[in-house]
Amino acid sequence: MKEFLMTSPQFEGEIEFAYNDAGGLIRLDIRANLNPAQYQYIVKNLPSSVSGLMAFKENLKAIKSPADIREVVRKIDFDVFWDRYFAGRNKDNSSKKKARAKWERMSRADQLKAYQYINKYLAGLGAGIGIKYAETYLNSELWNN
Repeated sequence: MKEFLMTSPQFEGEIEFAYNDAGGLIRLDIRANLNPAQYQYIVKNLPSSVSGLMAFKENLKAIKSPADIREVVRKIDFDVFWDRYFAGRNKDNSSKKKARAKWERMSRADQLKAYQYINKYLAGLGAGIGIKYAETYLNSELWNN
């Protein structure tokens, strides 16, 4: 999932756009005090995909809008990752210390990708196949393949 926030000195608050892994809009959260014209502009030009949002952003530049759209990279705490990765599973001989060290060397973006990829990784395991050690999962960077 990718999330973006739109802010502007022309309104108070923010507008959040959230897109699924395929790039389709899954959530629009308007937490801003917009005037009717601003609201209509957002609704009329609602970007239904990430590529549409990039075009929307370029259009704002073209009309010299001071609005800013930035991707939000959420910080996932290592313990949240660890608990999710092993949710209801045996931790086998995974080294929490080694996994944490790798986690702390990763960028926030890669941490988020690794965390978000857990469900896909687990769903792709065949019957009777155990999960990788957490440190092996992180070192293999499966989410980038």
